[in-house]
Formats: sequence, structure tokens, C-alpha cells
Amino acid sequence: MPEALNELLHRVTKQQQEIAQARPLPEATLRSLLDDFLLRFAHDTTAIEGNTLTLQETQVVLEHGITIGGKTIREHLEVRNIATAWHALEQWIQSRDPLTETVITHLRQLTMQGILDDAGCYRTVPVFIRGARHVPPNPFRVPDAMARFIAQFAHRPDTLHPIVFAAHAAFILDDTTDRRVGRHLENVSYVFDHVLGKTVLGFKHLVLGFFDGTTFIPLDFSIHAEKRLRDRKRREQYRKICHPGSPGSIPRKECAEDKLTQAIAMVKRAVKQRFQAHYVLADSWFGSKEFIQAIRQIKKGTLHVVCGVRKDKRQYRYHGNNVNAQSLLAILKDAGNAKRCHKLNTRYYEVGALRRDRRGQIVRVPLPVPKTVARVSIHGHHVVLCRHDGDLRYALDD
Repeated sequence: MPEALNELLHRVTKQQQEIAQARPLPEATLRSLLDDFLLRFAHDTTAIEGNTLTLQETQVVLEHGITIGGKTIREHLEVRNIATAWHALEQWIQSRDPLTETVITHLRQLTMQGILDDAGCYRTVPVFIRGARHVPPNPFRVPDAMARFIAQFAHRPDTLHPIVFAAHAAFILDDTTDRRVGRHLENVSYVFDHVLGKTVLGFKHLVLGFFDGTTFIPLDFSIHAEKRLRDRKRREQYRKICHPGSPGSIPRKECAEDKLTQAIAMVKRAVKQRFQAHYVLADSWFGSKEFIQAIRQIKKGTLHVVCGVRKDKRQYRYHGNNVNAQSLLAILKDAGNAKRCHKLNTRYYEVGALRRDRRGQIVRVPLPVPKTVARVSIHGHHVVLCRHDGDLRYALDD
């Protein structure tokens, strides 16, 4: 286990011992802490799913049972159901009963009561997440996946720290296009929209999130310009005097920086704030030597990179030959020997390759670079992934 992680676990254990020594806490103090946690938990959990109730409105709904004008019934039910499920979870914790599928489905039923007709039951139809690349498991595999999770939880080693057991965490980096129509906006530029496949007027938003396997938490963001407007159009843009060191000077400076530099800075800031993750997940835009090496140098190499690989002209060394990603896909397809991942419904190959840089020299990275070439069966296309953790499997418990 990395030394940095050992230090973190030691610090957490020490803090747990300090809390234990302070017990029993006064009943009023304990109740106040729990009520404050429930309020924030109900608001933050539902807000991630699109609920528009503010923190103050959530407090009014939970504490006084008053409906908020202009808000939907579903939004009110969501926060109330979260509170009900949380109280049920408290009772289960106090009972010290083992974790079972019945416990999980009951909590799910309380959470979605009055919202879904089949609340508390496993879904029986395929579902898709709008705007996301992730495809949820086939409904016929959900019961088996839940049974495996319960078995893993029940047979977890006693010596395994709870944080380590739950810490399949990752930083996720992604950028999105913010289209605009006014070219007089300050620092607006031409940006390439990968979804539309063309250049549009607007900004690029770079977002860093933290994903613990269940919940996604946005941590940091920046706004970027790409191809500046020229000549008269640029002179006509709005400009405001911004003094160095003022709050407005920071986003202006970030807007002029490239996304790669800012992405590395975001990860460093998150680590400095003691967010602990094992991986940095990113798409092929971030799959460069400079980015990978910079991430691997953070926290003494405890962060690994899983990213896409661009299907462009860059060359890779494979079995003594220089090939690009597209040629590599063709070679692997002709050779066969594909592996099958039932959990993700994909076929994939695992190969080792070294990349050639623009000068034709072999690029060596701090660790071997396994590459996973996966054919996503549902959509019928291939994705090339680059991972720098030799112990990371294509799919856990496949």
C-alpha cells in the first residue's frame, strides 16, 4: 500500500479514536449534528439528479412540511423520501443486522415511493443515461451483480480498512462546449464541438469531478477560449479593466491557459484538499505523454491514468512494427483471440504498445502502458483505452 495512503488511514483512525473518547456526546449536540447532515444530504443528493429546491427550501419542506410555490410534486417527494430512507438506514445501523438485498431494496422503495410504480424492485427493461456514454448493465444481470456485491461485503477481510474497501474512487476530467451567439462577449472564441463535428462560437468548460463508485461530486471547473476572433471582430469584443490579484483576474488567466495545464492544476488542488482517488479518468483528448507523466508525479505515483487513445496518425510500436491506432485495431481483429466481458457486454483485446513521438523516437513512460482495445457490442464501435495500473482488470468480478 502506498505510504501516502497509509498516512491518511492512520490519520483517519486517530480521529475516530478521538471521537470515541469524547462519547457519549450530549443528546442535543448529537441530534443537531444529525439534523444538519440530513438536511445537506437530502439537498445535495437530489440536486445531483436535477432537483431545483434550494438548501433553505429543502429545510422548509423537511422541518415544516410546507410546499414551495413553483416547484413540482416530484421535487418535494424526492427530499421527503430521502429523509424517510435515511431514518430507516439509521434504524438498520442500530440493529446491527447483516446487509442483505432486502435492506437495499427496502431503502430504494422508500426513496422512490410515490415517484416510481415499481419502487423497490429490480428493473426489467434496458435503460440509458441521457447525455452519458456509460451503458447500465443488462437488466438480467442486475440480480447476479447485487448478489456478488452482498457476498463481497459479507466476506470482506477484517483487516481491510473501510476506506480502502469503499475507495474505488476516481477523478474524472471532461470538457464540454458552451455555445454562444454574441461575438462581442469578452474572450468568446471559436471552439470545436466534438458532438456536432464542427467549430462554433462559444467557450470550453473544463470540469473535474470526484466519483466514489456511487456519487459524482463536481470539484473544480474553468472556462477556456480556443481559436480567438481576428482583427475587427476581436477589437469589438467587450473588455474590462481587471487588476492583478482581484477575483476576476483568476478566471481571465485560466481562460488564456490551455486545458491540459489547467487539468493538471485541478487534480493537484483536489489532492491538496485531501480528496483521495486511485485513478484519473479522461477521454482521448487528454491522452498525451505530458499529461500522463504529470499525473504520475502527483502523490509519489499513487495516481494512475485511464484515458482514451486518439485514432490519428501517431505511431505505436507493436511486434516490431510501427502502426497507428486504426491499423492496430485491424491487426487485432484479424488475429482474433478476443476476450469476452459478460458484465459489460463487450469483447476486448489487451496488448502492450509503446508510442512514437513526432520526431520518430520511441516514447517511454514511467510504467508499462497496457492498452485495452474494446468493441462495444451495443453500439458496434471500437474504443482504445490506455491504463497505467498493471493490476487493473478490464472489468471487476467478470
